[in-house]
Amino acid sequence: MHNSLTLRLRRSVRDVHRRVFCYSLALAPERSAQSGGPSVAVRLAANIPFGDVLRQQVRHRPGFRTIPVSCLVMGSQAGLDSPGFADAFGTLRYGSLAMDQSPHVELLRLARRVSRPLTDDEIRTTAYYAFGRHLASIWGDYFGAATDDELVEISRNFIEWSFGIAPRVTAHTGGSRFGDEVLVAKVAGSTAYQVIDGHHRLAVAIARGDTSVRVHRTWLSSETALQRRLWERGYGLYKAKALAQPIAARELGHWPVSRNCMDRLVRITRLADAELARDAAPPRSFLDVGCGYGWYLAQLKGRGWRVHGIDQDGFGIEMATAFYGLSDDEITVGERTSATATLDGAFDVVACFELGTVMATGSKDEAVRLLRALDARTAHALVTDCPVDERYVLELERLAQASTSFTRVVDLGENRDPASRAPSPATRLIAFVR
Repeated sequence: MHNSLTLRLRRSVRDVHRRVFCYSLALAPERSAQSGGPSVAVRLAANIPFGDVLRQQVRHRPGFRTIPVSCLVMGSQAGLDSPGFADAFGTLRYGSLAMDQSPHVELLRLARRVSRPLTDDEIRTTAYYAFGRHLASIWGDYFGAATDDELVEISRNFIEWSFGIAPRVTAHTGGSRFGDEVLVAKVAGSTAYQVIDGHHRLAVAIARGDTSVRVHRTWLSSETALQRRLWERGYGLYKAKALAQPIAARELGHWPVSRNCMDRLVRITRLADAELARDAAPPRSFLDVGCGYGWYLAQLKGRGWRVHGIDQDGFGIEMATAFYGLSDDEITVGERTSATATLDGAFDVVACFELGTVMATGSKDEAVRLLRALDARTAHALVTDCPVDERYVLELERLAQASTSFTRVVDLGENRDPASRAPSPATRLIAFVR
């Protein structure tokens, strides 16, 4: 009861903080796509009757701060804070995306590289055009541009403005006021800052090579959509701030990772080199059952492997598509055994790191069903974590011999997980092979 009341209180305090943050900056606090006009509270915040001087005092602290570009993430967009924008846009990615990797900066860097006006087709292939087009599909326009030709033209105008050869021209009235400086908010619990206002101006500075920028800072700190989603799932409340896999987000740079994923990946690829050298023609294929955030999938996809992941938690899939560039068709959401059984074909290497846990804590029948499903999807090697205790390895080997077509077990060595953050007792990596 005490924990439940504490949790509700903390949720209420956090929600109030977020609403005050949004209202002070004339951002919509609703965590959904904007529809109709802004709320009364937002209109009042945007039209404080005491003039622009007081408005600026409400928006930010006095004076300027010089912030390294490396600390900036995209954050707020389109009149919404980061959590609201993520819900409306449909991805957590942009709230946590480093500003120097933003679509805005990529467009300007492309324009500088080619040293000539970009063609319409070149503009249409950029992430900036896709970003604007998606926003236009949600709210009807992006800075006043609604059609394909208008989006190309506004992109071209942004480039020309960045070179100082044309004024910034948009038909949008809800953006920065003339004379406003770049505004950022400290990301709570990190060294990062999220951009509230001035993404295009920052992109110009970053594209020309500036390593630090002069900005105003809001009175209140805030959070990114990713932080909000992790908090809603209990991280920092009743769960430790430790991740099972790395997440490529600057505001989580100080969060520890409980598993040494790179060490496991190195041993998996060495196993593949030894076992698949003669039999498996490239590209190699990899299935991760219980893929979590998709770190292993992304690493092997980057090395040319064909990959697929299964996870019963939709949040993991959201993370995989937002932060690791995996596509929806490379991920299946479902219970591990049934989802594995419904896939077609086999994969050169299959990983199911939870198989040893199922063996140690679940029923024998459950372990056998999962083993058989994995066997059907494995062409060469199945990799799993297993408790260091030799009894579990022997029992898994016995089950595999009785229930599957695997012929031997390869001990890949004990895992080198951080001792103070290990999610379970010490484990070792083993592989079942043909």
